[in-house]
Amino acid sequence: MSDMSADGKRVCFFSDDGPAVHLYVCSPDGTGLREIGYVARHVSRLSGTLEVSDPAYFPMWSPDGRRISFLSRYTLYVVNVD
Repeated sequence: MSDMSADGKRVCFFSDDGPAVHLYVCSPDGTGLREIGYVARHVSRLSGTLEVSDPAYFPMWSPDGRRISFLSRYTLYVVNVD
């Protein structure tokens, strides 16, 4: 899942590399890729089975393009981009 900034100059998205999900920003053509941060995966053992949950969803730009919000484990987070 990704989201385009209101001015159309940047895209934010999550990339899954296994132990963490990383939040990135780049231009629409893929140049200027920059990591904003990451969210570690939550691993739990329930009833003898191993459950791995994806920790972050739905990145969305703020209207002014200064912040990105996303959901992680039932919590809304807001991070500064610049």
